[in-house]
Amino acid sequence: MQRSILRSRLTASLAGLLIFSGSASGHVPFVETDDFTLLDPFIVEDVPNSKAIYAYLESAEDFDVYYFELTEPTRIFASTTITLCPEYADYAVTFALTGPGLPEPDFDLPVRLRPGHGAVLVRDTFDSAETREWFYEPYGGRYYFRAPDYIIDDAMPGQYQMIVWNESGLVGDYTAVIGEGEYWGPAERAQAGKVMKFLGEREDIHVPCNVAEAFATLKIDAPVNPPKLPMPSGRPDQTSAETP
Repeated sequence: MQRSILRSRLTASLAGLLIFSGSASGHVPFVETDDFTLLDPFIVEDVPNSKAIYAYLESAEDFDVYYFELTEPTRIFASTTITLCPEYADYAVTFALTGPGLPEPDFDLPVRLRPGHGAVLVRDTFDSAETREWFYEPYGGRYYFRAPDYIIDDAMPGQYQMIVWNESGLVGDYTAVIGEGEYWGPAERAQAGKVMKFLGEREDIHVPCNVAEAFATLKIDAPVNPPKLPMPSGRPDQTSAETP
C-alpha cells in the first residue's frame, strides 16, 4: 500500500533476554515509504549493525514485516520505540520474532509460521502513561518512550522475520530497531543523509505531536529542545553511554 509521506511482557524463553532500550546509539535511519508486507518486507542487511526503521500502522489490520537471513550463528537484537507525543501516551506496539530454533508459540500471530519455525512475543506494557519510561536520543534530537528489547546471542542460521502490529487495532507511528553495533561507513552516512532532514522536521509523524504538551501532561521535567549530537564517526561495534 503506497504511503502518502516518507512511516506480555516478553513470553518466556531461554533463547532470549529482556532488557530495555534507551541508549544514545546512532542508528542508521530508514523510513517506510511502501507498506512492509509478507510479499514485500523490509530486507534487513548487516543484521548486527544498528538501524532504526520509522514506520506507520495505518489500519486495524496492518502489520509490518522485516525479513533477514543468517548464514552463520549471529547475535540478534530487536526492539521498538514510540516517539514521545501526547497522542501516543497510551499507544504501544507488539512484535514477534519468528525463525528456526525458537519455541512453538502459545499466542496468536498475524502471519502463518513457516514449517519448522517458532516464535517469541514481545509486548510493551506499562502501568500508566504517567509512569511510562522515556529517553532522549541526541543524534536525531527526539524523545521516545522506552520499550522492551529481545536478544538472541547465537541465533542459528536460517530465515527470520520480525512482525510488528498493534494488538488492539490502533493506528500510529513506531520505530523498529534492529541491531546494536555502530559502524558508520560511506553507505551508512549516505542513507542517513537521505532521510535525516525529513526526520528532523518530524515529517514521519502522523499526529501533531506537541512535545511541550506531552511533558506537561506526563509531568516530565526535561528541556523540550535539548542540543543534538553529530552523527557518530563510526568505529565497528562502538557503544555509547545510556541516557538518563
